[in-house]
Amino acid sequence: MKEIPKRLPSAIMDRVEAMLLSIVDMMIQLELEFPQKLDIDRLSRAIDLVLDAEPVLGCRWVPHWRKPRWERLDRNERQSFLSVNSQDAYERFKSESINLNVGPQIKACLWQSPDRDRLLLKVSHIPADAAAVKDIAGAISSIYTELAHDPKYQPEANLKGSRDIWQVLRYIPWQAYPKIYLNFLRETRMIGKARRGAYMLPFEDRARENLGFAYRFLPADRVAHLVDYGRSRDATLNDVMLAAYARALVLRGDLGGRSRIMVMNTVDLRQWYLPTKRAEGICTLSAGEYLNLGTDVGHDFAATLQRVCTITKRRKANWIGLSQLVGALPFYSMPQSLLEGSFRKATQRLIDKHNLIPGFTNMGQIDRDRVTFDEAPSTARLLTPPTYPPHFAAGISGYAGTLTITAGVYRSQRNVVEQFLDAMVAELPS
Repeated sequence: MKEIPKRLPSAIMDRVEAMLLSIVDMMIQLELEFPQKLDIDRLSRAIDLVLDAEPVLGCRWVPHWRKPRWERLDRNERQSFLSVNSQDAYERFKSESINLNVGPQIKACLWQSPDRDRLLLKVSHIPADAAAVKDIAGAISSIYTELAHDPKYQPEANLKGSRDIWQVLRYIPWQAYPKIYLNFLRETRMIGKARRGAYMLPFEDRARENLGFAYRFLPADRVAHLVDYGRSRDATLNDVMLAAYARALVLRGDLGGRSRIMVMNTVDLRQWYLPTKRAEGICTLSAGEYLNLGTDVGHDFAATLQRVCTITKRRKANWIGLSQLVGALPFYSMPQSLLEGSFRKATQRLIDKHNLIPGFTNMGQIDRDRVTFDEAPSTARLLTPPTYPPHFAAGISGYAGTLTITAGVYRSQRNVVEQFLDAMVAELPS
């Protein structure tokens, strides 16, 4: 294996994700359940080896006022695997943040209960987005399989694969950038309108204690019905879920009468702009899109869905996912201390003006073959990064035809979030 450098540069998207630490617990988790027993020794070895296969995972984050960097951990500093024997211990691990300044950037917990094995992969959201988490799971699964045939197997380190956003931007024709920047100016003006706030869930305080997760599970037959319902209306499943989210926000959110219905949702740029649909290395290649439904969500679900489709189709035809990213690149290039300080001030202004837009993230389908550990898991889901009140975000992920909605919740907001998710599911066509 080629020698891995002791220091690795941070990508611009690493620094953008680090900026969000003031409002989000920056971790993405993949939860898998297996009907069979996993090989603990082989699993532990596979997780350790992925820290070399994708070198950024075996690093700590080194803050710096101008440009942070990644620094490789010594062998005795990179404990990343934990085996527990109780649900309480497993849930405690799930609720713990991942310390990017200590590293490594991935942790794993295995709970072998009498009826099933549960494996939880916890990945720092600084070097990786949801698509990258699935890539990491695929790498661990591949290494786990190889170790069954060759206990001394060691994968090659991915030293050449780009982690930079330029692997996307190089495919954008230069003549498109003025239009993308104009879209950015229009969206920024729309978002910043102070005379109307945005619907927000009515959290009583901002306490960050007793973190847990709320789930809603949609079985395969229900998801198939939603897909057919959307297809008959020229809508995607993501459009259907966005419409349900927006309607639930009106039902359970602030009813001040002057609030706009807005949702910040994410776009995986790999799927739109990379010929291979895959990044070269473990990185973040996702960006934000804003759905603005104005002050009227529509008289019924079909009306809301039609409006959502109109907006998403227009954006898909007009460089979706790139407006805020390209427009803010000069801002993202400033020294890290100024970047983070400016973001905190801007966020506080939005909170003060009741204009903090809720988030929705579609983390995509989990490929059965990429999470197989000798056998495929019976269930799989991605857990949305928990957000600090008053901010809120929920997310969806799919596996084997099913769909799971998740949200991180703190004790002070659990009732509100549970009611919101109930309303969201109730809004979906049955």
